[in-house]
Amino acid sequence: MLYPKSPFVLGRTKLALLVIFALLGACQASWVTVTPDVKNALELTTSGFGFVILGLPGGSLCGLLATGRLIAARGARRAV
Repeated sequence: MLYPKSPFVLGRTKLALLVIFALLGACQASWVTVTPDVKNALELTTSGFGFVILGLPGGSLCGLLATGRLIAARGARRAV
């Protein structure tokens, strides 16, 4: 594995990773605050909304599997 040689590059990499995780946390927090409104707007029961929430990680897993195949077929540089 190649490691960045310059401390500046390493600092930029850490900053980029921090920003990505902060954005993901903000998105998760904003979703959690509106879940009651989404449940009411879709007129779902608690169990029905549970199935909706259960589908979110399922979609993520499908995306991970598809991305792995895409990278294997086309290479990481072209997939990004």
